[in-house]
Amino acid sequence: MVFRVRNRTIFGDVERQVRLALDEVARILLLLDTAGLSDALFEEDLRVQLLLTQALLAQDQFWKEKARTQHFILGDRNNTYFHRVAKIKALTHNISTL
Repeated sequence: MVFRVRNRTIFGDVERQVRLALDEVARILLLLDTAGLSDALFEEDLRVQLLLTQALLAQDQFWKEKARTQHFILGDRNNTYFHRVAKIKALTHNISTL
């Protein structure tokens, strides 16, 4: 379950985390373009790429939890359809005599 407090969740502000990570990646790429490749920039690039990956995974998990919560709150709107199909299948797959 996801608890909302002023547009934040138990995941934190995932959109902000992703934005910050993308900004860091852009900054490192700009430094790589201007200064060239060095060991320090390469390690920094790896660190920032890892942060971006973690932020995107947290965002993905957040949306999965939100979708699951919305499904429980709103329910399945196709219940009548699925029950009708199940009833028809049960009647048609019934063995009446051997």
